[in-house]
Amino acid sequence: MSYVKQIKHVAKPDYAKPMEFLAVGLFQDKGLGASQGEVDKAVGGLIAAVLKRKDFKGKKNEILMLHTTGNPAKVVLVGLGEEKKFASEVARQATGKVVQVARKHNQTSCSVLKFESTLPEEELIQAMAEGLILGSYQFTEHKKPEKDTR
Repeated sequence: MSYVKQIKHVAKPDYAKPMEFLAVGLFQDKGLGASQGEVDKAVGGLIAAVLKRKDFKGKKNEILMLHTTGNPAKVVLVGLGEEKKFASEVARQATGKVVQVARKHNQTSCSVLKFESTLPEEELIQAMAEGLILGSYQFTEHKKPEKDTR
């Protein structure tokens, strides 16, 4: 069983440092914003191509994992739904999904690009932090210990 041990909330990714996993929130009714556009540029236009093909629509809690050859190695697109309906609960659910996906793919750390929204900064950060904590929760009391495969 893997655990996500480090989660970074970033307004602007530092591409000079290697990133294994970056989550990017996208609205259903809006194209790429400035920070999302920078990530798209860093991965060679992969996000814009996915949006153009309509492989990802941005519906609430929709998830799409993109494997890249650059930095970051994996980009997870997470749907935020319609921009006018965006609230702290949507941010909470989206970040919870991100942690679940990171854990499923055996990531020990992940970065989440700050969602571009009209919510007050403090409310957005609190909702994202709560989502990360709730998404990390695992009830393991009745699970058998994993076998050592060494």
